[in-house]
Amino acid sequence: NGGTFSGGSNLYTDSVDVGEYSYTSAPSNAVSRSGYELVGWATDSSATTAGWGTNDSIGPLSGNISVYAVWRKSRFTITVNANGGIFQDTRESYVQSQADAGSLFYFTSYSGRVYREGYTLLGWSVSSTATSPGVATNGYITVGYSDATYYAVWQKSTAVITFYGNGGLWGGNLQKRSVTFNVGDIVNFHGGTHYYSS
Repeated sequence: NGGTFSGGSNLYTDSVDVGEYSYTSAPSNAVSRSGYELVGWATDSSATTAGWGTNDSIGPLSGNISVYAVWRKSRFTITVNANGGIFQDTRESYVQSQADAGSLFYFTSYSGRVYREGYTLLGWSVSSTATSPGVATNGYITVGYSDATYYAVWQKSTAVITFYGNGGLWGGNLQKRSVTFNVGDIVNFHGGTHYYSS
């Protein structure tokens, strides 16, 4: 069923007397499939759930029976999406296609290579619209049994403009006044409009 037994065959035959049992441990230990792990055995070649585990008995047998390996994918595609930003090499996403289930996938190197003008990277999330990350910029995940995409979570960068009275005072005793803006905001002064970009 997509796998191969020791010796290169795709079939394994066990001969037992009628009324006796056949055990799945021997074929389970002999079969493999690249990128998959064996879940068990079933009478349907398209089954996703095993009728027998990898160390079960089948029987007592009343006649010939064919069973098929049930496989579960063990390597998955993890996609890291810049989500409005861009990576240093101008890519919008990275694909790590050889992530083994149960292994650790680290985001540190991706966090260091992604950029979005006027924004600060907060971390990563499975939702493209998240405002708070599920994984920190230097965090990691344990790869599960499905493909996954993680999106960059951005927050507008802020900048502080400090106004000095230069001899004048605010509120009677303040010599300066600081105001925080988002980078890219339009800052209006009574004497005109200025665009603050950095």
